[in-house]
Amino acid sequence: MNTLRNHVIEEHYLGVTRLVIGPGYEVKDVLFPQEYTTLRIRKLPRDVSKDDLLNLINRMNKDGKEIVRTIELVDLETTCLAKITFFSKMDAKTSFEHLKGETIKGKLIDVVPSDVGPNCKREISQRESGRLKISWPIGYSIGKAYISFTTPRDANACIDRINFLFPNSRISQVHGELRDHLTFRGSRNNINERIRKKPLPPARLYDRVFGAARFSQGNIRFIEEPGHSDFEYKITIDSINLCIDEHEIISRVRPAVPKWVKVFRVAGSLTKADAENGLPEEDLARKLHPIKDFIEKDTLKTYFFDINLCRAVITVHFKDELSLHRAYRSSDFSVLGDVCLQPHRLEIEYTHSTTLHIDLYKFLEKDIEKIRNTSLQQGVTTSKPNNHIDSQFRQFVTLSFRSCHANLIKQIQSQFDELPNCTKFVCEKIELLFTWTGKHKLEELADKTFLHWINQTRAIWIYGKPEVQKQVAEELGQVVNSLMEYEIFDKPFMLNKRKINLNGNQNDRLKISRICDASSLAYYHFNGNKLYASGSLDAVAKIEEVLEQNQFLFKRLPTKLASIHNGRLSCLLCFCQPEGAFILTSLCGHTFCIECIQPMFNMQPPEFPIKCPECQTFLVISDILKCAPQASLRKFLEVGVFKFQEQNFAEILICPKPGCNQLLSYLARRRGQFGGDFYLCDECDTTYCMT
Repeated sequence: MNTLRNHVIEEHYLGVTRLVIGPGYEVKDVLFPQEYTTLRIRKLPRDVSKDDLLNLINRMNKDGKEIVRTIELVDLETTCLAKITFFSKMDAKTSFEHLKGETIKGKLIDVVPSDVGPNCKREISQRESGRLKISWPIGYSIGKAYISFTTPRDANACIDRINFLFPNSRISQVHGELRDHLTFRGSRNNINERIRKKPLPPARLYDRVFGAARFSQGNIRFIEEPGHSDFEYKITIDSINLCIDEHEIISRVRPAVPKWVKVFRVAGSLTKADAENGLPEEDLARKLHPIKDFIEKDTLKTYFFDINLCRAVITVHFKDELSLHRAYRSSDFSVLGDVCLQPHRLEIEYTHSTTLHIDLYKFLEKDIEKIRNTSLQQGVTTSKPNNHIDSQFRQFVTLSFRSCHANLIKQIQSQFDELPNCTKFVCEKIELLFTWTGKHKLEELADKTFLHWINQTRAIWIYGKPEVQKQVAEELGQVVNSLMEYEIFDKPFMLNKRKINLNGNQNDRLKISRICDASSLAYYHFNGNKLYASGSLDAVAKIEEVLEQNQFLFKRLPTKLASIHNGRLSCLLCFCQPEGAFILTSLCGHTFCIECIQPMFNMQPPEFPIKCPECQTFLVISDILKCAPQASLRKFLEVGVFKFQEQNFAEILICPKPGCNQLLSYLARRRGQFGGDFYLCDECDTTYCMT
């Protein structure tokens, strides 16, 4: 496993599409939402080696082919983190499933996919998925059910129609706090405040009859007041037909959508114990027989016992939405018969996942909490964000929303779409903002809104409302113009510790600060015993002269410098010793002046892939990023994308809209409401029918 030759980066392309870029700037793979080529393993023992991880993966790899591209280990004092990059996303997905539940050096592996590239803009990445959910009761109904609503109007409508919806049943309790002072004192609605877990919603007697003999829970109605969304409107129904389950209740109370429904059941101790211990393989196969034609060998199937509802549940995960809906529409679970007087139930459980960088999450935290709270009130199962984010590893927050109601999931998606998004700042001299002075200005502007910049790719994104984005973009343009006039220049100076000790002597620190202030530098800072100066050429030259005169500079002896390069350091294009910046290629060891090699990146059409001018060896990513202008890299990226698409035309399509160039996954096609397949381009927001 040649780490340097196999090193790749993930680069944002268009929309939420990412590219895996390798040596020569070739596109090795295209990553759509939910796809990844990298796994991260957390909380590993510190003595774990790369060979230990490689051997573990190879034991699970029955084909014997090389599937691991690189392995990186990060020491976190008490534990260790591993970043494993695979040659293909299929290998990564297979290894992810196999690594679940595995142990290494006696510890259970905590593995997660890295499906958001660290070099992408810090946007909100959304994805939708679904799974089939087959369930059946374990015990018999006792004729009692809870129904919880999100609004008092829906709850009151159910109470009004109770005899029509559920004949021969009755309302045994309306879980509200009666506001009338003449309320029947024996009512169970007046529960002691001290033993309540949550405050009850306000309620009143509907027909204004206050006599104890006439009091009935069926006469109580909830009151709609400001802030009613903070309450849960629950009613209890007794004497309900024993054949009615949760799904039947939900279908009968439509168009209202209950937050949740529970039918009370009683199961024998042996039956309950069997359900908790799992499902034998033959029983699992029998339950899944109606959809066996849609299940592949590697399809993930899980079983669990819902102790709250006393129901057994099997979930089946499909690779794509098309297969999921075909299995749902073509299956007939009535052939399995009833269990405990109630039928088997089949439904699609939709999951919406939102992933965003921890910095962006903090910026949008209040808005996201509103979405979470609203979803919880509507009965959507919502995950909590992890507030303990490791800055070296867990840089992203993922929120999951799960519901069997597709409309609720679509509503959540639209709410995230409406959150303040970002625009990329484009400027001819954007590199000036990545000088030390420029970064200082960026940090000042970050107080107005959230800014994200990437040093490696020299990209800047502005977040917030459109008017704020416009204002900050104008101010950034003004900063660039002022830096151009100032001819800003960065230069680090290593100080002589025998003369100056910036870490241990405060007087030395003040002395250097006074010299910097007198030299009219635009910005400076210290790190260790190093001074980082940023300013005009004259200002930097002036401070260098003062430091030289006072013998504060550390200088490497010329003889040592010559011995490092054996006196043979020369550019293979101009055949002169480099006077300025130069590059020593990582794989072949050839030397070039930056100003000599840069014209190679501006050729039209560009020569692709990018190779060493001397020996035609592919340049590794780190070498390319050192010497290639950012504008040129975008051209190489487009050439690489078109070449990759031509080689994989059966799996990847290009958006038909002229000038869009977004990539579409063949597997991401969706089933139309009235038949046919269609694709949605997330870059130009256009839908294409492919029938």
